[in-house]
Amino acid sequence: MITKTLPLLVLLAVCLVRVDGSCFGTDASWNPGSKPIVSQPSKNDPTKVMVDWTSIIKNSKCVDKYFLWIWPDGTQKTSPSTQKIELAKGTTSKIVDVEPCVAYRYFVELEETEMRSTNKLTSETLFKSAAIAKVINLDKTKFSVGYHWDPVKQVSDLRMASISFPKSLVQYPSCLDYIQVTGAEVRAKKSLSRQSSTASMDGAVAWGHLGNTYNPSISVGSASTLPSGISFAGGSSSPSMSRGSSPPRGPLAGTYSSGSTGSLQSQRSTSSAGGSPFGPIEKPLYANTLPRATSKGATQKSGPVKVQPPFLKPMIEILIAARDCAEFNFE
Repeated sequence: MITKTLPLLVLLAVCLVRVDGSCFGTDASWNPGSKPIVSQPSKNDPTKVMVDWTSIIKNSKCVDKYFLWIWPDGTQKTSPSTQKIELAKGTTSKIVDVEPCVAYRYFVELEETEMRSTNKLTSETLFKSAAIAKVINLDKTKFSVGYHWDPVKQVSDLRMASISFPKSLVQYPSCLDYIQVTGAEVRAKKSLSRQSSTASMDGAVAWGHLGNTYNPSISVGSASTLPSGISFAGGSSSPSMSRGSSPPRGPLAGTYSSGSTGSLQSQRSTSSAGGSPFGPIEKPLYANTLPRATSKGATQKSGPVKVQPPFLKPMIEILIAARDCAEFNFE
């Protein structure tokens, strides 16, 4: 009884192996050097293309599945923009969505499972659909202008302006020949207002941390750690020059206030706050201010700068050189 059952089990095992693949003893393959045919089915819809490999496949019944690969030309096949579409074994064409006027690379991979998995690839086809770009709405509030951020150095480049806007403002933006930007420096208007200086030198100085025994003045013979007193005109130990004795000079001399006729001595005060071992601390007073100097010479031009498609990112960015701390108008 046992000897009669064993051959039957072996026969069933062989039959299972034979039906595992799509066919037995024959392999699917591509015509040598062949590549899929890519076309735009409708001129009115540049967002769709058809990929067809009907005429280049051999023994299509032996194929278990297909993979259609699509990625933008100029990028890596491993980039996030790459599409890998799995298709059933009976499929020999596929309509896919693309971005108009962007060149894509296409190839088809077949997988055949017969005892072991075998994958074979076609050559690549380069194709881009055709369309005409159209400006939808160039809303200026959608534009952003600022300094260019250097992702490598992790700093803002103050010599490079960055102009960016959503590519959705233009229908089929990659169908444009180019986008051009030109910049013109804006002449700063002369301001007649003057603002007093906000600089301060009257902060309190504390010496308590030095201890009671600290004495900065050490003398050995005729040498001393502190400078000797400075004598001013007339033998005084403090300045007594009046403004009249030394009038302001230079191209901006006329901008000085004429109301201050007192002596420089009257504009200074001293204090000994904090108990300075160095003597009285001078508290300066600021009587005059100067207006900001206006720029002279010809205004600078920047550009024109042209950027060409494809525009693969959601935002279109244009970089243009611009002098730092200057105001520009871009168009």
